[in-house]
Amino acid sequence: MICTEAYKEHIEYTFNAFCRVVIRYAAINAWRDRDKRRQIKGYGGNNGFFKR
Repeated sequence: MICTEAYKEHIEYTFNAFCRVVIRYAAINAWRDRDKRRQIKGYGGNNGFFKR
């Protein structure tokens, strides 16, 4: 198959859009995981009742 310049540009734009979506959702998941870790840290039992 002979690839024209327009077809190569189409592939490049499509790939770039795919990469943007993947990076966006990776960032969303990273923020969600970070927030979950913060919430779990809050329930660690370090509330001051049993200080040594």
